[in-house]
Amino acid sequence: MEAFQTIQFKQIDSRFKAAFIQSSPYIQNSLFAHEVFEKTDSDVVILYSSDNRVSIRRNNNLISCRRIAQNLPEGGGHEFAAGARFKSNPLDRNEIIGELEEAILKSLGDTKTCL
Repeated sequence: MEAFQTIQFKQIDSRFKAAFIQSSPYIQNSLFAHEVFEKTDSDVVILYSSDNRVSIRRNNNLISCRRIAQNLPEGGGHEFAAGARFKSNPLDRNEIIGELEEAILKSLGDTKTCL
């Protein structure tokens, strides 16, 4: 799948592995995130699109998708799945990932677990 060529991994706060990947126009984000989880050891998958949309999924209860989304424009959702927008230039992958990584770090400031 062509979108897998865009995947980048970041170790967040020494406890979480995040996968940042451009979403695919051919597969639903939740199915795509599931595939990423199956092929990697990521704790959270953040899919971003060229229209500044973000989809956030997790595969454990140590991090909150909703809290991550709340640190981004128009963010909201649930603990296991959330969505938002990003402000970065949609053509600048490093800028996007930096903004999304910052949102994750801010989400960890309130509490370290979501139990």
